[in-house]
Amino acid sequence: MIKSVVTLAATAFLMLVGAADLHAQRAVVMEQLEAAQKFWADKGLATDVTVFGAPQLVGLLKPKGEVVLEIKLEKDVSYAIVGGCDGDCTDMNLVLFSGDGTSVLDKDVGDDDVPVLRAVAKETGPHLLAVSIPGCSEAYCFFGVRVFKKN
Repeated sequence: MIKSVVTLAATAFLMLVGAADLHAQRAVVMEQLEAAQKFWADKGLATDVTVFGAPQLVGLLKPKGEVVLEIKLEKDVSYAIVGGCDGDCTDMNLVLFSGDGTSVLDKDVGDDDVPVLRAVAKETGPHLLAVSIPGCSEAYCFFGVRVFKKN
């Protein structure tokens, strides 16, 4: 039942937006994350592919939508977490919580579409990363997140 509802929603979304526009909007996010890659590499940080099992996580959110992701961080390691959203998005927010979810390690909730967090994990293990898009002018907006760590 749930799978068929998700499939129907995805089909309706694709009909509304069109495949060409999807590729263009996703490309905007990827360009932002690639620019972040170059910036942080110059500062001695590299993409941590172990967090998502890939260099980044890319997804879609509705306007004012939010998702909370579990990411694994290592104790005493310095991280930069960068988000990006597509051309229909004017504001994206990130908030990183401690492993137990009781404290905020860093947040970027300013009015921008490329939020950046800096944090040193106090423990090894899962942490929570809240991603929200308060400024999305379409039915859905692409977002992406990439995690960098000091080598």
